[in-house]
Amino acid sequence: MQVILTCLLIAVYSVSQDRAILAGAANDRQATASIPVPAAKVIEIVSRYFQGLPDYKPGDLITRQQVEPLLPQMKKQGISTEELQQIVADLIDGNSFLARELHAPAGRKFMRRIAHYPEAYDRLDRLLQLPDGRRIVRRLVRGPGGEKMLEYLTKAPGGRVLGNMLSKDSEKKEFNRPTGKIYTEEMLINRLEQLLARRTKAGKDEPLSAKSGEVSPRESGNWQVGKGLREIVGRGVF
Repeated sequence: MQVILTCLLIAVYSVSQDRAILAGAANDRQATASIPVPAAKVIEIVSRYFQGLPDYKPGDLITRQQVEPLLPQMKKQGISTEELQQIVADLIDGNSFLARELHAPAGRKFMRRIAHYPEAYDRLDRLLQLPDGRRIVRRLVRGPGGEKMLEYLTKAPGGRVLGNMLSKDSEKKEFNRPTGKIYTEEMLINRLEQLLARRTKAGKDEPLSAKSGEVSPRESGNWQVGKGLREIVGRGVF
């Protein structure tokens, strides 16, 4: 069974791709006016920090070691030590197999081809939980057309069916679900925004775990507005 599924993973090929259109800078400036000041400051700090990293592009896999220098500044913005510890725990270690593969020269090319697929990093992480996971991921990263397998797994109806089949061989049986980890700059900002928004709503300073709520960052009222601010920071409008 494992051999058959491995063959399916390497053989499946899909060619559809959609790209989102960025909003205009003028509309973005208007949208950012409604973002709470603490959240806006966090977005600016994080975005400018990642802009300064060498060989970094938005959507790249980020690691624990890359984010750790940001922690003191996040604490100044009201994120508690307990919350920061949870964020650190949810980041990928820079010495992990996934980080080493994607940050190698060939891996960076692959990473930037799959970054716009929904939950692409989650799927790679799930693949690593398979008995033959490392060999599969390495072949996808280094072999031709590997990004098409990720497109299939994340966007095609058949990809979900295949994911259900693979769940039988994975450790946690949840192949099609997000892992809950933080893989990108955007996901880090979403987590920080969510913590600040929930604290503001609660009207108190006790730590609030982002994982304990049922509302995802993308469902929160400020997510789209926050995205507009991130795009403005990325274009150097500030």
